[in-house]
Amino acid sequence: MLINSDISQSNAMFVIDLTSGVASGLSCARQLASQLKLTIPDRIMTSGSAEAITPLNSIASWVDSEGRGDIVLQKSYHLANQIAAEFANTTNATLLLLLGHTNLEEIPSEECFFLWFLFNHPKIQQQTFIQTAGKAQLNAVLSWLIPRWTKVQDVAYTTQSNVGIENLLITLIPGLIPGELLDRLLKAGHGLTIQFLALTGGDYLINPTQRSLAKPGTIRTLPEFNQILRAFPKLYASLILCGYRPEDRDISMLTNIAWAIAGQGGISLAQKVLEALLAHCHERSLTEYFAVLMELQKLRISAQHYFPAAQDIVDYQLIPGDGIRDYKITLGWARVLSGDSLGAYEVFSSIDAPSVSELKSPIDLYLCNIYALVLFRAGKTDDAIAIELAINRHLTELEEPNYHLSYINNFNLARLYRFLGDLDREQAYFNKVLETTNGLRTESDQIYFNLTQAAIYERRGQPLEALVSTWLACVHWLACEVPEAIGWRTLLSLYSKRQVIQPGLLPDISNKLAETLSARLNSAGLVLPEIDFQPPNFIKISAFSNPIKKLNQAKIYCHQQYGVLLGLPQPTQSSLNSTEHHCLSAIVTAIFQLDSQFSLAEVSTLVVDDCYGHEILDSTYGELIASIRWGINDEQANFHSMLNRVSVTFGQGISSVELKNNTLVKVTFKRYLSPFDIPEMMQAALAKLYKQGICTLAEFVTELNLTKEDEIRCVLNMLESERVCQLVASK
Repeated sequence: MLINSDISQSNAMFVIDLTSGVASGLSCARQLASQLKLTIPDRIMTSGSAEAITPLNSIASWVDSEGRGDIVLQKSYHLANQIAAEFANTTNATLLLLLGHTNLEEIPSEECFFLWFLFNHPKIQQQTFIQTAGKAQLNAVLSWLIPRWTKVQDVAYTTQSNVGIENLLITLIPGLIPGELLDRLLKAGHGLTIQFLALTGGDYLINPTQRSLAKPGTIRTLPEFNQILRAFPKLYASLILCGYRPEDRDISMLTNIAWAIAGQGGISLAQKVLEALLAHCHERSLTEYFAVLMELQKLRISAQHYFPAAQDIVDYQLIPGDGIRDYKITLGWARVLSGDSLGAYEVFSSIDAPSVSELKSPIDLYLCNIYALVLFRAGKTDDAIAIELAINRHLTELEEPNYHLSYINNFNLARLYRFLGDLDREQAYFNKVLETTNGLRTESDQIYFNLTQAAIYERRGQPLEALVSTWLACVHWLACEVPEAIGWRTLLSLYSKRQVIQPGLLPDISNKLAETLSARLNSAGLVLPEIDFQPPNFIKISAFSNPIKKLNQAKIYCHQQYGVLLGLPQPTQSSLNSTEHHCLSAIVTAIFQLDSQFSLAEVSTLVVDDCYGHEILDSTYGELIASIRWGINDEQANFHSMLNRVSVTFGQGISSVELKNNTLVKVTFKRYLSPFDIPEMMQAALAKLYKQGICTLAEFVTELNLTKEDEIRCVLNMLESERVCQLVASK
């Protein structure tokens, strides 16, 4: 047990209870948010409730997130920041973590990462923190809590059941519950003695020792409790993990609840719920067995948990004849993506494989992509290319563009032509991949795409271009706000094998990038000069809450090959600014100084301008655009005359626009982003820009009726950060 100070002196106590089943995704964050009276997003994995109605839509949304890293870790990071800031506002507070485990291994990874971000936050490290991990430690903390327990007993009810009721209901529920649920439990659980602790914010902590008596497979309950379960459906799902046997008619409801929990970020919990439901259906030989099995396979694959999805340990007697093919497709899908090429080929050979001639929907196209990958891994490259080219043709015939499938299809064709040694076609199809994310690329995209482009340049015998792309990947890594969310595909491209992201892996990633960058430098025939000063930190502009105010004193550094970075003399806090990453930042800094007329010795922070699409500005017009955006250039004599030298155009990532009464009210994006509602004051001007295609920035701000420099910069910052517009050099 780790105790940083005497908790008996605390003014307030906040609890994270993981000693029993949890009822929602990222339960740690939701428990603290409830006590702090914070509102956090209900959905994590999808951007809107309409997208999460069906599992297939969830799969499309989640698989599409592969290019942008692990979205659950990104959300965990931001939730930890939000909660830490609020927690720090409470003076002399205690944060109590009840594990009830000997270690963290049994806690879902998404919960572990949230705790990692939270307890490494500078505002939390100064607070009291108690961690209980084994029974003895848990009892030690509970002994301090006992005087604070409130006992409630209702002896007005007797039961004929031979199952003990005294501690039964409490053993089933999560330890941290809202007051409304506690009231209903007390009314339903007649004869029940409950020990609970009232917490800040109105929640209650049920004594964990009371909840340690339940034995899986022996749990029964009262009719009144079933009513409570229907009022709190996610609680119902949590009880399944404690061994509670659901009513058969609730299987469909619990399946949907599992997807809702996954949408909240509780992917591991949702899988366990579906696994428990599957075991229940198998035990009772229910016809719902196949439906639950398919939902479990969909969830595993969309969450990229391929290894459990690749295990063929099902009861085929409970699968209808016409369902075996669908199940085996998911089995082969998981096997090929887990690296079992032979097993995947055997599965697809045992069924009628997906046929391009029978394509009816985007999901059919996706399955054909998977089958093409299986054929390629089996050595049937010509057949794989024929399928991918047919998919490419079908994509052009869809009523609405499917940018995610185009991304996958073009990437697959690029890889196939790389295998055949056709480097021109490899580059051509990779360029089409980039078109699906132009103006929308995230941190993980930038690292992944630049590493991929560097490898293409290397194969084409262009060592200098390979160096530049590798350098760009390293800059985006060093400035990455949530490096843990780098994504497995990016790690695969760097290590040439699958890696599971862990907090301790970050320094190794930096070292691997430093090694790759040094090798590309040598291939380009360049000698790296040593720098005799502390390398600067790297940070994205989006990390600043008020970038216009923060950056107006920055200095612009332009390099003909590597683009534009902004320099600040004062240090800033970034995710990768520890000494473990100094080797990479020193190499990146030294390369940026090569063949330049400047020194970075006085720079403590290098800022990457990610205002539009996380792109590093091109040096040919980057200095001018940076001056207009942030007011950096001291030599700008006339701000408004500079506006004639830059043009504004629509964002490259926009898929469609919605016009009403000749005004533009909404834009929809190709990938990643939710539709953006245009502010009323900008609707007419943006409609005119949309029809013209491009205009000078001076014309655009006149149309918006803007005259003040600060107003112009604020509007530009908003439109570019929302990916609606982009500044370009005037022709």
